[in-house]
Amino acid sequence: MEGLYAWTDYSNYSSSDDINLKWNATSLDLNTNYIVEVDVYGYNMTTNTTSIVWSDDSVFNPTTHGNSLDWFHDGFTINAGTLSTGCYYASFNLSDDDDGMFFANTGFEFGVNMDCSSTGGNTTWPMESIHAWSEFPSSGVIYLHWNATDLVWNMSINYSVTVDVYGYNMTTNTTSIVWSDDLTFSPADVFYNNTFVINAGTLSTGCYYASFNLSDADDGMFFDNVGFEFALNMDCNSTGGPMESIHAWTALDHYNSADEIQLNWTAQDLVWNESINYIVTVDLFDEDGTIVWWNSTIFSPLSDMESGFFTIPSEELEQGCYLAGFELHDWDDGMFFDDDGFVFAVETEIENCSFVDDYNNVTMEWIEAYSAENEYGLNDTVILNWTAWELVWNESINYVVHLDVHEGINGTIVWSNSTIFSPTTDMEHRTFILPATTLPEGCYYAKVELLDYDDGMQFDYDYFEFGVGIPVDDCDINDDNNTGGSPTDCPSDTHLDVWTDHITYDLADDPEIDLNFVVSCPENGSLYSLEYIIWDIDSGATLHMGMENWTGSGDWEEWFVESLEASDLGVGDYFFNATLYETDCWSCPNTITHIDSDGQEFEVIDTSGPEYGIWNMDQDDCTPSGDDFWARILVNAGPNEEHTVNWSISDENGVVVGSYTQDITTSANGSAYYDWILNTTNLADGLYSIQLQDASTGFNLTWFYFQIGCTGCGYDSSLAEMQYEIWSETFGTLFSTWNENGNGSSTSSNSANDDTPQLIAGTTIGWWGQVSCLEFGEDYRLSYTVTDTNNLVFMTDEDYFTQASNSHWYSFSEWNVSTAMLPAGEYCITITLHSSPYGASDLIFTLTDCIQIVPLEDWDGCGSNITYLEHMQGISGNPVVQPGVVYVTNSWISVDNFVDCLVIGNNYTMHTEVTSGGSVYAESTDNFTVNQFSDITQWDWLQVTSWNTDIPVGSYSVTTTIHSTDATFTQQIALVSSITTPFAVVNATVDDWWDNQDNGTGNGSGTPNDPVLPDGDCDDLNGTLSGLNLTNSWNMSDCENGTGFWFNLSVNGTGVTWYDPIYAVGYDYEVISGPQFSSVIVPPGYGDDKFDIYLWDGTEFVLAASDLDALTEYWFTDDGVSMTPGNYDGVSKFSIRGLEISAKLDPEDPDAFVTGLSFVQDPNEIGEVILSMNPITVSDEDDDGIIDEDDNCVNDENTDQADSDGDGVGDACEENLSTGDLDDEGDDSESDSGSSMASIIAILAVGLVFIVLFMRGGDDDDESPPQAGKKYYPFDQ
Repeated sequence: MEGLYAWTDYSNYSSSDDINLKWNATSLDLNTNYIVEVDVYGYNMTTNTTSIVWSDDSVFNPTTHGNSLDWFHDGFTINAGTLSTGCYYASFNLSDDDDGMFFANTGFEFGVNMDCSSTGGNTTWPMESIHAWSEFPSSGVIYLHWNATDLVWNMSINYSVTVDVYGYNMTTNTTSIVWSDDLTFSPADVFYNNTFVINAGTLSTGCYYASFNLSDADDGMFFDNVGFEFALNMDCNSTGGPMESIHAWTALDHYNSADEIQLNWTAQDLVWNESINYIVTVDLFDEDGTIVWWNSTIFSPLSDMESGFFTIPSEELEQGCYLAGFELHDWDDGMFFDDDGFVFAVETEIENCSFVDDYNNVTMEWIEAYSAENEYGLNDTVILNWTAWELVWNESINYVVHLDVHEGINGTIVWSNSTIFSPTTDMEHRTFILPATTLPEGCYYAKVELLDYDDGMQFDYDYFEFGVGIPVDDCDINDDNNTGGSPTDCPSDTHLDVWTDHITYDLADDPEIDLNFVVSCPENGSLYSLEYIIWDIDSGATLHMGMENWTGSGDWEEWFVESLEASDLGVGDYFFNATLYETDCWSCPNTITHIDSDGQEFEVIDTSGPEYGIWNMDQDDCTPSGDDFWARILVNAGPNEEHTVNWSISDENGVVVGSYTQDITTSANGSAYYDWILNTTNLADGLYSIQLQDASTGFNLTWFYFQIGCTGCGYDSSLAEMQYEIWSETFGTLFSTWNENGNGSSTSSNSANDDTPQLIAGTTIGWWGQVSCLEFGEDYRLSYTVTDTNNLVFMTDEDYFTQASNSHWYSFSEWNVSTAMLPAGEYCITITLHSSPYGASDLIFTLTDCIQIVPLEDWDGCGSNITYLEHMQGISGNPVVQPGVVYVTNSWISVDNFVDCLVIGNNYTMHTEVTSGGSVYAESTDNFTVNQFSDITQWDWLQVTSWNTDIPVGSYSVTTTIHSTDATFTQQIALVSSITTPFAVVNATVDDWWDNQDNGTGNGSGTPNDPVLPDGDCDDLNGTLSGLNLTNSWNMSDCENGTGFWFNLSVNGTGVTWYDPIYAVGYDYEVISGPQFSSVIVPPGYGDDKFDIYLWDGTEFVLAASDLDALTEYWFTDDGVSMTPGNYDGVSKFSIRGLEISAKLDPEDPDAFVTGLSFVQDPNEIGEVILSMNPITVSDEDDDGIIDEDDNCVNDENTDQADSDGDGVGDACEENLSTGDLDDEGDDSESDSGSSMASIIAILAVGLVFIVLFMRGGDDDDESPPQAGKKYYPFDQ
């Protein structure tokens, strides 16, 4: 199936960096439209709570780039300043844009202004996973079982498992979803299992594939996908075995650069009798995750196995470590079957390779804990041991092991301790010692956690019980003691797991099959029966069966193993199934209870006979007309044996155009190969197949396709394309093909004259390029010159080269070209590519880009003197009362400083100090030297308080000074800049918030306790709006009739203004004229302090976000809402809903509801905005907390909604109504069901009606200065 790889260049970014999220989709179908979606999760590593803070998507077709390749590369860019300081996880999904079918997921971690890579950087460790299988009892019901593991069970996480069943035709391989289901659950342990049931008769005869997804039910974060095939009333596995698989390997784990490297593969369990075309692809990754080499081969097998290899020419790879990733797909529809891979090294030892390949099982750090004794005396020393495994020991990682001893499993913590360590191996063992008499007599429960000391990330935990002065058997803690270690606690239910020790057994090895049974958590004293059978998948015949009876011992797990000879079964495909029952009597049962079932497929093969194979040695699967075609035939048999090999060639119409035979003698080790060369001069261009036949039967053993006559990349120089970049180490990228201007020029310089970027004399420049689609074996000349305006050549160079026979790529570069010797003036860099014989008609392409050299003494601009210096400071955080001004005690608060145009050659010290009441609360100092132009911009960030640290109530002042200093930063020379910004912290409880409300009698200053009230003069509003090109609708009669609330305001971008409508239940907000809404804050004090935001999609309001928190600022982004500030366009209409009806807001109370908004408005300008607030009302006539539209008895209070006869009329009403009335009322209820449902939805969406309006600076002009005195997002530069 399609694959997806994603990466970013760095694991840690500063706030001033653009963050590039790169991805590469592989093994694509050229006729499919795809979508790649990315969700960036911000998370607290201590609590593991996550939320999506940034999202984007890209829709594409593999032919978009014009090359008709089966891969596509692109990326997403998060603009500098979008993300606040923290740790993030980018999750990528690849799916079909037309039908939504999911293909692949990948992701990685990165940090902003902090190191989040303590677990090994961008290494993706295993997270939650899912396993699924099916069961078909005789009743015709289909059970789709699944088991989710590695779950976070102690933090109230909600998970979702969804299943989509695809029906497909194996001849055409077309698919569609024919059945779906889902389940949301909150686990009580690290695993959770359940079953989806497809009722008998639901599915028709056919072949099906069940795809399971495990994700976070609250924020949608994807964890894992698994699936399997199954069939109904037919055989969908023509090979008689499991789904197709691939195995890949190489002969050595390290090579010299002069070696040819052979990457081998074998595909098994192929469908070989239905003209299925397969494709094997290989992507070679370096340690940065970049694909440096790739190849593929297409074949149609003549047996259920196909082998081949790819050859990497000598000198192709540089010194380093590489990961070869193989994938097996259906060539016609792109369906994924299997992948495999391995790591190898070039010019270095494999032990020096630090990255982990995705094809090996990697275990995250884990801990095992246990007590030295089950029971201690009152005067004994208590010894609690732990061992941590799979540690990262070669990267200076600091771990902490924390112990809590509870009085009972949910009791009070009576003793705690921690140990911090940095391991020197991948294992660490230590002990906690509790002195005698520390613990009184009782039962105790010890929980031991392994965490990252630097960021608090939890890796694993373990727990056990012990007694002091009491036998541990008398402790009812519901947890087996872990003496000696146990990785997890026993779940509450009994379940069965079965498996065979192998999937494939070869009779040539005379193997024995071990049937393994594990019963987890059996109840002590219960009678159990275990029945198992083995049946032939093809015939359905039962070949082996057995039973085991025993009494549960109460142990955590009980194991059984039975063995049988594979020869007793013979060659075939088999299913091993077991069922666990509980009974009251084995020989005379009155009750039999089904507990659990499990099963596994396996196969028995026989490879004792000779093996034949044939491979295409032309790795491009294409032979130019007239060239020799090369194939290799391999025989594996007994030593020194004679074998006759026959093969033939057929054209694409099936006509045999040649038959061949060869006698081959095997060597002493039983193998031999024969290289066959075919002259293609007399063969027409087209597609051919080569078939290797059994000499005795004439049957085709294996085959593949090959092409004579080649087109496309590598065979037509007119398809050549070039990617290039010209840069300066001081000024960055000057020109590039991926950053073109609208006029077609490719400059990306920040110079005043973008057409001719200016450079300071002495600056070094360089260029790099890569050409694709050059002709194999063709001769080329690449040349480049540097000339002045008089065409005087100052530099020239050229490279003659012959393009390789197996690659159409060519790269060139020139580094560290100094401009020190060039006089001031304009210079042009020209790069030209010709094919042989290098005449004017042989030009492939040419490009010219020009720069201007300026002496340093003539440079007058940013970086030349202090007059150009800019210094800005901002305060940000959440939760927030007044952004940049007022926060609460549990707010996360940070200070950002940005300084631009520092003078080149000077040293500086930037010192930030946060004070309160004359005392320093927090401070930071940053020293830096401005060595070159790229250093003139500096950022500094100070975290005043974090997620888990409260800040005291009070007034605070932030002062940042910048001094020029000597080279040692110890002697200050002059004060360059100083900024002081105040902010306040309040204990904003619900009572505090409303204590000083003025009941609408104040001057409307716009503070939370003196909000702006609606404008009552409709004539003034109408006059203001007269002649304007209005953004949305204005109706004079609505204003005069009191429909909604209307505001006429002057706004800028420097603060938060709070508004209180005269009526409040729920509101739709609309800008009639003026800037759009930028963000919203809702105060606390209504219901559960949660609300929903709906956005207008052009025809109706659509839910954008739910369960949002009061006192938190939310921005209207381009595709929803976000807690992350940014330069967004905003919205003109939105609605706040979601307050439960029990809040009962009074629409007659002018102080019933206060809201705050900001607008997309330049902070340096005063703008006017006219907006409306239209209330949404609901009714609850009997005041029972259930809205009338959903109440089965409107006039009588009946909170329980009892309806004993199920007629839709509540029991409270039926006590006073006649039967006829009941019938009428029931009919009315049924006829109104549609409108009632609409009202229910409206009501539930209405409840939360608190709204915050604050004026937001920022438009589409990147040159607009940031807002003074308020920090919404890092300054845009």
